[in-house]
Amino acid sequence: MNDAEYQRLIPELKTINDGKSLSIELWLHWIGDYRHTIAYSTFFWPEFTEHEGCVFLGREIPSTYNEWKMKFSGIISSIERMLNHVHMDYIFDSKQGTHEQLIYLGKKLKEIWTLKLEKQFPNKQFIVALNEDAKPNINPIIITFYQSDKSLKTR
Repeated sequence: MNDAEYQRLIPELKTINDGKSLSIELWLHWIGDYRHTIAYSTFFWPEFTEHEGCVFLGREIPSTYNEWKMKFSGIISSIERMLNHVHMDYIFDSKQGTHEQLIYLGKKLKEIWTLKLEKQFPNKQFIVALNEDAKPNINPIIITFYQSDKSLKTR
């Protein structure tokens, strides 16, 4: 990605330095916060929990697991797809990103989660899905992951 593309996604790169273009690295140096970076790292390189053959985002088994297990007749890919989905515009409570920003972050998460799942579960195959064709202000941008073998059932 070039500077102009970053400036489109982060308008402050053009305004924070008296209108002079600012590199993303210098901007991060000025506004970065270690506490925030640590918190973001848990989302960009997340922990996963395995339960009854399913893999879930986070450190806990989702509280609605049994409900969805029954609803989807124990089909792992369906359970995972539902319980691992994240609405990109719900990541932050009060800060709304633009459609372009949410798609960009979704694509990055898709890449990262794919690598993390491959590393942590080398004997499983996953699909990390992002609806990049979502229409602005109509369809939410959602990322999810699930195992690709649709014949797998919970134990």
